[in-house]
Amino acid sequence: LRRVAVFLVITLALTGGALGVANYRGYPLRLGRVNLGPSPAQAIAQLRNIVKQQPTFVPGHIALARAYLSQGQFSPAETELKRALELDPKSVEARLELGNVYLNQNRVQDATKAFNEVLAQNPNNADAHFGMGLALAADENHRAAIEEYRMADRLDPDSAGVNYNLGLSYAKLKMYDEAIAAYLKEQQQNGDTEKLETALAEAYQSKGMTQRAEEARSKALALKDHSQDR
Repeated sequence: LRRVAVFLVITLALTGGALGVANYRGYPLRLGRVNLGPSPAQAIAQLRNIVKQQPTFVPGHIALARAYLSQGQFSPAETELKRALELDPKSVEARLELGNVYLNQNRVQDATKAFNEVLAQNPNNADAHFGMGLALAADENHRAAIEEYRMADRLDPDSAGVNYNLGLSYAKLKMYDEAIAAYLKEQQQNGDTEKLETALAEAYQSKGMTQRAEEARSKALALKDHSQDR
């Protein structure tokens, strides 16, 4: 078990901060794809072997599910997370990741149920409020999504992506001043990205701030070129 634990620590270190609740698009990594090192298939095979040897080891099932999720293999990820919850029905981590799996498949009702179950255990779980916001936004209920994002930000001000997604929902409601403020807060907290500058450009353009919009588009292009060069 000690060797298993060491392997899991290394695997999760390789996946890094990507295994939080959301990428800038609003879908899981904590909602999306992550880097499992030079050989994702090998990492998955090793995790499957761990689960086979230790079938009641809940962290093993969760780690394997995350590895599947990172590669867009939603069905096996769901299977592993449901197995983890059979073994430990109170596992907040497994239930959050299950919500992530559902969001990636646009199964909004299932995702909402999963996040609500987490909040029933802990009303102050920032990730669950973030997930609820993403689910509500996917269902075009942006006013309710805004409240969830704001709660997530209050509970965890350092959570990446919350204010970006908050800005997207404000923009959908044509509340462009609020959207710009949210995007700039995200930028200040977590740095700049191509998608963030693109969103800023769209909000500036909607307000008729043409020069600021052009500046943001130029920054977005530069950030895109930089990421492609890396």
